[in-house]
Amino acid sequence: RSISGRTLSGFLWFFSITLAAVYSGNLTAFLAVSKLSTPFSTMEDIASQNEYQIGFTGGGYSEMFFKV
Repeated sequence: RSISGRTLSGFLWFFSITLAAVYSGNLTAFLAVSKLSTPFSTMEDIASQNEYQIGFTGGGYSEMFFKV
């Protein structure tokens, strides 16, 4: 009946609805994404394969590694 009780219950409802919406959204996003595994794990694996094309910016370690 009091304004403080109404305010507190309003914030409680707002928090509960927000929490349920965030949980639902995160659960949906988690279940929608498939688990992909990469066929390589090291730079040597990338260099030795021909199935994927790679690209990188020039002047860095990756360019030096693949030139050698």
